[in-house]
Amino acid sequence: MRATKSLLPLLLLPLLLLVFGAASSAFHPSTPTQTSEHYKNEGRIRLEPDVPEHAFGRARHFVREGRVTPTDMLRLQIVLRHDPAAVALLEGTLLAVSDPRNTRYGQYLSINDITDMVGPDPSHAEAVRAFLLANGVPPVHIEVNKNRDIITVRLPAMLAEDMFETMLYRFRHTAKVEASFIRAINSYSLPASIAPLVAFVSELIRFPAIRDLPFVPVPHAATASSFSSGSKSNDSPSDAAFQACGHECAGYITPQVLSERYNLPASLADPCASNNSIALAEFQFQYYDRRDLFIFANTCGVDSVSVEKNYAHNAAIVCTRGGGCIESLLDIEWANVAAGGGAIPLSVYYSMQYSILDWVTAVNDNDDAELVHSVSYGNDELQQTSTEYMLSVNTEFMKAGARGISIFIASGDQGVYGREGPGNSIFHPDFPASSPWVTSVGGTDFVTPSVVGEEMAW
Repeated sequence: MRATKSLLPLLLLPLLLLVFGAASSAFHPSTPTQTSEHYKNEGRIRLEPDVPEHAFGRARHFVREGRVTPTDMLRLQIVLRHDPAAVALLEGTLLAVSDPRNTRYGQYLSINDITDMVGPDPSHAEAVRAFLLANGVPPVHIEVNKNRDIITVRLPAMLAEDMFETMLYRFRHTAKVEASFIRAINSYSLPASIAPLVAFVSELIRFPAIRDLPFVPVPHAATASSFSSGSKSNDSPSDAAFQACGHECAGYITPQVLSERYNLPASLADPCASNNSIALAEFQFQYYDRRDLFIFANTCGVDSVSVEKNYAHNAAIVCTRGGGCIESLLDIEWANVAAGGGAIPLSVYYSMQYSILDWVTAVNDNDDAELVHSVSYGNDELQQTSTEYMLSVNTEFMKAGARGISIFIASGDQGVYGREGPGNSIFHPDFPASSPWVTSVGGTDFVTPSVVGEEMAW
């Protein structure tokens, strides 16, 4: 099995979701109770003070293009502070409902139960919303999640500069020019009456890690020649599974290899529980093309490779531009394989920006969230910029677990040195794979190439 998206050595794909559920803000007034001048007369408090000034606006492989313009828009998440005692109660509840030895095992919470347990006082969200309204943000661009602890806002970048007293620039990736982000180059703050209610503002200072396309190696020369010569090893049922998708795929993992090794259902005819559900999430232009799904299913004899639900837009035309789709297609195709050729409903959610917080917030806001979610993305912990971000994501993971939702995260291909490499011989844990509230999935190779049998970890 493989932790990241690749057609290589044994891939047991973590299955994932992103459900950007509609947020509820029905209890909020639509008119501001204060003016912007009221907030300007207050003192300011810097947020995320543990982040050093030199870290702002600095990221490998990104170059600064220029100041934001009047047409630039931002989508931010304002994360409210939790009562530490409430978070501790949530943790204890999650451990209880997840432990078969506990009498509370399986007694999962509802969204309302979680809101009652950890949701900040409604006045906190009201205060932040009043601040946004006073600065001219339209009510329709302000959404409060069901747990009342995250406010998503869409606003002009130049207005954000004024509200957060920071300077915003557009940055572009040096290799993938389509990857462009607006980020702050200095610290940011909020008025003294609002700042104590807020843990941090997401997507102001974090740069996503833009990954290259997966590397698919050529099969070992001996393996390739043995396929063509019809040697004895390839006459066995195990080895034959490696040839099930035709000559071009000989030596690679096929659906038949996974089915044989892990006893996966091979057909829609095999029985599955009626309430099974899987969800995948894709970020940064990773869409899918139905034609490729059909070709994969037809070539490898899979009953059905399809997507039941799309959360957000699937722009399949991007696949023709040479930059997208490989990762998304592999996720979808192999998740369908693992689910018995489409026997389990599969959902896919898309987001242009890479934000684990944005994704898991959407999961927790969805009353019908799928039961299994797989994420094949991550950064080093150090690349998360602040501990506040990771703590908030961990709280969202605990919420999901307390509802009976399982989350699987790819451990990454870089080993203990992480994406930053072995400089100074310092290990770099991967986040969110390092979170204690998810299942981190690594990878294996077969000990004997092209023979279904014993495995070795890598």
